Amino acid sequence: MKYRPKQIDGNVNVSNIHPLKEFALLAGGIIAVVALVYALLGPLVDFGAPWVPTGLERAIGNSFKLPASEDGREEYLAALSEELRKNAPVDTGPLFVGVIESEEENAFVIPGGRIFFYSGLLDKAASENEIAMVLAHEMGHQANRDHIRSLGRGLILVFLGSLVMGEEEAVDNFIGGALTIGSLKYSRSQEEAADRFALETIVARYGNANGATEFFERAAREGGSSPEFLATHPDPRSRVEALKKIIEDKGYSVGEASALPDNWIKPPPASSDNQKP
Repeated sequence: MKYRPKQIDGNVNVSNIHPLKEFALLAGGIIAVVALVYALLGPLVDFGAPWVPTGLERAIGNSFKLPASEDGREEYLAALSEELRKNAPVDTGPLFVGVIESEEENAFVIPGGRIFFYSGLLDKAASENEIAMVLAHEMGHQANRDHIRSLGRGLILVFLGSLVMGEEEAVDNFIGGALTIGSLKYSRSQEEAADRFALETIVARYGNANGATEFFERAAREGGSSPEFLATHPDPRSRVEALKKIIEDKGYSVGEASALPDNWIKPPPASSDNQKP
């Protein structure tokens, strides 16, 4: 029998799979790997939060878009924050305290140690102790790096990006435009830990627990049990009960409150209707 060599196919290196199908398989594989890595790295945020570089934290804080306000009470709050910092169980690092004009009664801290009060809370406060409790609560979030943890997996993208392109550019490219106060949501355990931090701080500062529960009691009376409030905060009534139990268990006294300055309440801005001709 005569040997007849088989003709070699000129397309031996070309897949029989359609190019679009190959692309879909490749893209799907890449997406699956990225999703898996993203899911596995997510839990590491809690572990790595304390080691986020100060410069990166500051860059994240600077990317929050906040309304400018000159309230006039910032200097008093800055001095109070320094006093509380000296008495806190853990040093928070440098702090900045600002005021945002709003009837809302709340306060928050953003990365970089920047604490903001809404003027509505300051206007209704009955004593320095009450303000100190709220301020120390936000300091607790700062000390525990809760605001960093609340950014979740987005922080991983920022951190990895900062290694390549620098801190400021990484924040701008990955999450800078999406950062709002609404993105800072804490778990109930984080809020309770911040309450304990604050209570310990004001007792060390004033020698008593006066002002520890006033803000939460007012929040409970004035609608603090609404679904909107409860979405990001423990029930204020349960917080009052928890704080009172700690005060009782620790044997803390409730002494005299420290008064606020006489000119504490800002007068409302003059309107054209109230001005004399």
